[in-house]
Amino acid sequence: MSIIAYIKGMKKTKNGNTFLTGALILTAGGVLAKVLGAVYRIPLTNLLGSYAIGLYQLVFPLYTLLITVSMGFCVAVSRTIAREKRLHGCEDCGKILRCALIALGGIGAALSLALFLFAKPIATLQGNESIADGYRILSPAVLFVCLTGALRGYFQGQMKMQPTAVSQVAEQLAKLVLGLTFAKIFLPDEVRAVNGAILAVTLSEIISLAVFGIYFAVDKKGQKKEIKTDGVMQSKEIYATLFKAALPVTCAGVLAPLSQLIDSALILKLLTGDATRLYGIWSGAVHSLFVMPVTLSAGIGAAILPDVSGNVAVGDMEGINKKVNTAFKLNNVIVMPCVTGFLFLSAPIVKLLYGGLPQEDLFVAARLLSAVSVGTLVLCYSGTFNSVLQGAGKEYVSLLFVTLSIVVRTVTNAILLQNQKVGIFAIAFSTILCYLVSVICSIVYLRKKVGIKLDLWSTFTKPLAACLALVAVILSARLLAGGLLETSVGTLAVIGFGAVVYGVAVVALKVFEGLLPTIAKKLKHGGKKYAGTCTD
Repeated sequence: MSIIAYIKGMKKTKNGNTFLTGALILTAGGVLAKVLGAVYRIPLTNLLGSYAIGLYQLVFPLYTLLITVSMGFCVAVSRTIAREKRLHGCEDCGKILRCALIALGGIGAALSLALFLFAKPIATLQGNESIADGYRILSPAVLFVCLTGALRGYFQGQMKMQPTAVSQVAEQLAKLVLGLTFAKIFLPDEVRAVNGAILAVTLSEIISLAVFGIYFAVDKKGQKKEIKTDGVMQSKEIYATLFKAALPVTCAGVLAPLSQLIDSALILKLLTGDATRLYGIWSGAVHSLFVMPVTLSAGIGAAILPDVSGNVAVGDMEGINKKVNTAFKLNNVIVMPCVTGFLFLSAPIVKLLYGGLPQEDLFVAARLLSAVSVGTLVLCYSGTFNSVLQGAGKEYVSLLFVTLSIVVRTVTNAILLQNQKVGIFAIAFSTILCYLVSVICSIVYLRKKVGIKLDLWSTFTKPLAACLALVAVILSARLLAGGLLETSVGTLAVIGFGAVVYGVAVVALKVFEGLLPTIAKKLKHGGKKYAGTCTD
């Protein structure tokens, strides 16, 4: 069966995807995309080395900062469409998309041009002029990401999560194949090899946009029905709504990459020793592992945002509480075992994945991963809370909490990086503290002002108890067969056996009691449940 025929076959039902279905689709897509990303990043780091991967990573804080505009509009489009669909059907879905594409297209083109023209001054300011060409090569990707953001928000607002999942996988696959190919072709010239890997990023964003274009084209008949001029909302009202919703989300999103950009500058200027190499170890080897579990669970936040927005529109507080608790339960089940592995198996994992790095770099990376491991769970919570706040229409509250946490992070780094006894580990401490501040503020606000109540026993305690079984497996391996973890095969065996034991513990403790029948039903009818039309 062709891809087009398969997509058309998923349009038969008129029932939209539920939050759980959407979360499962995005999580599955996130898992596969992150596996491909790891498969790419690991050999790329081994191929380029610590210094060159440091150069590669230097361009991405600013790039991420620029494409945050697309994230803000994606959230705004998703929320606006979810609300309109819940209140008025989907009369204005096409019009909302059209306005979003015009707005994001103009903004993306302006940002791409600015990045291209000011590449050299930015690279000089950042402390390494050799990355200027990398910025120029990456500049068109900003426009493509912005256009993709409008389409992603359009589909997610209707709880159609498959286009996002497929585009993630296609993007990572393209980056894997093209990035490694270009890097290998241009070596041993490190700068040209880095620029080749950056070119792969730009091409992968074109492919991601093309995937959404295919989905939109296949759904064209339904789209034509939606794009009409006699809907409930006028274009001026849509633009006002989108910009009003996107502004605080964009500002909050800008702060994170801005903080990373400041972090990179602080590390290069304040850290003693080979700062670029140490930054490469953190940003290349450690950070890619640190955010991996969060990426796997990111689909949960993306799925809950439009659903919460729809529930808020009709005042369904019970539905909001149920979905929030389900989201945190899924987050914990996915992320907690990863944190356990990072905490107890940091050295074997780093050695397994980045064996091509020098022994000294492996030692630093393992210690960094262990130090920042708990921050993975805190970061996951922070992202989900931000999605809930944005879905509930509390974007400026979310912005306030993010701003406060970023200030804490920057101040902590500025102080600790100068301490030679702390050194690069300052970035781990500041990261944990940053997201912990955001989580604490969100919990207090949502409980008092929104009325959200978390079921601690079912949502947190049970997954934590299941992780204790995983800890028992790891400690037993260390005590009874310490040499097992010195080999790649042994490390994989311990991880595999631990995953089985953890899965059995999750089932035995009935972590998903009440949800398993629903999940099984959704998986069984997964293809048929994808809604290709806008109707309920």
